[in-house]
Amino acid sequence: MPVANGYLGGLGLSNSGTDATNDIIIATGACVDQTNTTLMRLTTSLAKQLDAAWAVGTNAGWLDTGAIGNTTYHAYIIQRTDTGVVDCIASTSASAPVLPTNYILSRRIGSILRESAAIIGFTQEDNYFRRNTGVSSWSVTNPGTAAVTRTLSTPVGINVIAEVHGQVSGQAAGQNYSYVSDLATTDEAASNDRCQWGGNQAALGAFAGWAQVRTNTSAQVRTRIFASDAGTSYNAATIGWTDRRGQG
Repeated sequence: MPVANGYLGGLGLSNSGTDATNDIIIATGACVDQTNTTLMRLTTSLAKQLDAAWAVGTNAGWLDTGAIGNTTYHAYIIQRTDTGVVDCIASTSASAPVLPTNYILSRRIGSILRESAAIIGFTQEDNYFRRNTGVSSWSVTNPGTAAVTRTLSTPVGINVIAEVHGQVSGQAAGQNYSYVSDLATTDEAASNDRCQWGGNQAALGAFAGWAQVRTNTSAQVRTRIFASDAGTSYNAATIGWTDRRGQG
C-alpha cells in the first residue's frame, strides 16, 4: 500500500503528569519513515524519560546518547526492520539520532525545549506548540533603527514559524513601527507596510501586537523599528511556534 510523502498523523507530544520535569508522553499514531517508504505505527502511547538512556518500551529511557542538558531535544519515532517494533527516541540532532541496535527507520515528530533543568510546559495542537508560559525574548531601550538579530525561545536545529508578542513605546508624537522578519529575506526598514505592530501617535504612547515569523536553525529572527530615541522601549516575548515536522 503506497504512503504519502511526509505523512504524519497523531503522535502528539505532551508533558507527563508523573514527572513533568523529565518525562514526555507520546500519543498513538502513524508516520512514514525518513525515506518515505515505510509506514510506522505506534499503537500504544509511550511515557519516555529524558533523564535516562534510551530503553525499549514505556516508562523507560528516552535519550539517545550523552548527558541531559538545557537545549532542544528532537523526538523521533523509530522502528526495527527485523521485528517491526516501534518506539520513540530523543536526540539533540535535528536530522541524525543515534539509533539503538537493529533500529533502522526513524522520523522526527516534534521538538521540545529543556530550560532551567526542566522540560518546559507546553501544549501541542497538530503542528502548533504553545508554551504554557511565554518568555521574554528582548527588552531594550533606545535600540536604534538598524537591523538587529535576536534569539527566540524556540527549538534550534530546525526552521519554525515563531509566534512573538511585543510592544514598542515611549516615542513622542510621530510614527513608530515594529518589524520582525526572517533572516533569510531581504533586510528592509520598518515602515507602515513593513510592520506587525505600530502606528502614528499624536503624543507619547505605545503600540502592542504580535508576529508570526520564520526562524533560522539557531532560533533567530531580525528586528527593526521605525524611530528610536532615549525614551523608546522595545520588548517582546516568545509564545510558541509552528513546526511542519517534515510534512509536505
